[in-house]
Amino acid sequence: EAMARRGVLTRPIGNVIVLMPPYCMTPAQTAKMVAALHDASQFRSDRTPDEAIASVWLLTSPETYLKMTHGLAWGLAQYEQWLRQSMFDLLLGHEAV
Repeated sequence: EAMARRGVLTRPIGNVIVLMPPYCMTPAQTAKMVAALHDASQFRSDRTPDEAIASVWLLTSPETYLKMTHGLAWGLAQYEQWLRQSMFDLLLGHEAV
Protein backbone atom coordinates (compact mmCIF):
# COMPACT_ATOMS: atom_id res chain seq x y z
CA GLU A 1 0.00 0.00 0.00
CA ALA A 2 2.83 2.42 0.79
CA MET A 3 4.25 2.07 -2.71
CA ALA A 4 0.80 2.56 -4.28
CA ARG A 5 0.32 5.76 -2.27
CA ARG A 6 3.57 6.98 -3.83
CA GLY A 7 2.32 6.15 -7.32
CA VAL A 8 4.46 3.04 -7.84
CA LEU A 9 2.58 0.14 -9.39
CA THR A 10 3.14 -3.20 -7.67
CA ARG A 11 1.49 -6.58 -7.57
CA PRO A 12 1.75 -8.91 -4.58
CA ILE A 13 2.42 -12.58 -5.31
CA GLY A 14 2.50 -14.44 -2.02
CA ASN A 15 5.15 -12.78 0.13
CA VAL A 16 6.81 -11.12 -2.91
CA ILE A 17 6.05 -7.63 -4.18
CA VAL A 18 6.43 -7.37 -7.96
CA LEU A 19 7.31 -3.93 -9.34
CA MET A 20 5.40 -3.01 -12.48
CA PRO A 21 7.28 -0.11 -14.06
CA PRO A 22 6.37 1.18 -17.50
CA TYR A 23 8.68 -0.08 -20.25
CA CYS A 24 9.90 3.45 -20.96
CA MET A 25 10.14 5.61 -17.87
CA THR A 26 10.70 9.33 -17.51
CA PRO A 27 13.31 10.56 -15.02
CA ALA A 28 10.45 11.64 -12.72
CA GLN A 29 8.83 8.17 -12.81
CA THR A 30 12.20 6.57 -12.20
CA ALA A 31 12.93 8.86 -9.26
CA LYS A 32 9.51 8.08 -7.75
CA MET A 33 10.08 4.32 -7.94
CA VAL A 34 13.62 4.51 -6.57
CA ALA A 35 12.52 6.80 -3.72
CA ALA A 36 9.73 4.38 -2.77
CA LEU A 37 12.18 1.45 -2.71
CA HIS A 38 14.66 3.47 -0.69
CA ASP A 39 11.99 4.49 1.83
CA ALA A 40 10.85 0.86 2.16
CA SER A 41 14.46 -0.04 3.12
CA GLN A 42 14.72 -2.48 0.23
CA PHE A 43 17.38 -0.46 -1.54
CA ARG A 44 20.98 -1.64 -1.90
CA SER A 45 23.15 0.12 0.65
CA ASP A 46 26.04 0.54 -1.81
CA ARG A 47 23.97 2.57 -4.31
CA THR A 48 22.97 6.18 -3.98
CA PRO A 49 19.47 7.12 -5.13
CA ASP A 50 21.02 9.16 -7.96
CA GLU A 51 23.02 6.14 -9.18
CA ALA A 52 19.91 3.96 -9.05
CA ILE A 53 17.83 6.54 -10.92
CA ALA A 54 20.45 6.78 -13.67
CA SER A 55 20.71 2.99 -13.98
CA VAL A 56 16.96 2.40 -14.12
CA TRP A 57 16.41 5.26 -16.54
CA LEU A 58 19.04 3.79 -18.86
CA LEU A 59 17.61 0.27 -18.61
CA THR A 60 14.06 1.43 -19.34
CA SER A 61 14.89 3.90 -22.10
CA PRO A 62 13.25 3.45 -25.51
CA GLU A 63 16.73 3.22 -27.03
CA THR A 64 17.67 0.26 -24.81
CA TYR A 65 14.39 -1.49 -25.60
CA LEU A 66 14.92 -1.01 -29.34
CA LYS A 67 18.54 -2.17 -29.19
CA MET A 68 17.52 -5.37 -27.42
CA THR A 69 14.36 -6.20 -29.37
CA HIS A 70 15.37 -4.95 -32.82
CA GLY A 71 19.15 -4.89 -32.74
CA LEU A 72 19.56 -8.24 -30.97
CA ALA A 73 16.21 -9.65 -32.16
CA TRP A 74 15.09 -10.48 -28.61
CA GLY A 75 11.46 -11.35 -28.07
CA LEU A 76 9.39 -9.48 -25.52
CA ALA A 77 9.67 -12.29 -22.96
CA GLN A 78 13.47 -12.29 -23.17
CA TYR A 79 13.60 -8.50 -22.83
CA GLU A 80 11.24 -8.57 -19.83
CA GLN A 81 13.32 -11.26 -18.11
CA TRP A 82 16.55 -9.34 -18.72
CA LEU A 83 15.00 -6.07 -17.53
CA ARG A 84 13.56 -7.68 -14.39
CA GLN A 85 16.85 -9.33 -13.44
CA SER A 86 18.91 -6.23 -14.26
CA MET A 87 16.70 -4.01 -12.12
CA PHE A 88 16.85 -6.46 -9.21
CA ASP A 89 20.64 -6.64 -9.49
CA LEU A 90 21.04 -2.87 -9.62
CA LEU A 91 18.47 -1.88 -7.01
CA LEU A 92 18.11 -4.77 -4.59
CA GLY A 93 21.22 -6.87 -5.07
CA HIS A 94 19.59 -10.30 -5.24
CA GLU A 95 17.99 -12.54 -7.82
CA ALA A 96 14.61 -11.74 -9.28
CA VAL A 97 11.77 -14.07 -8.37
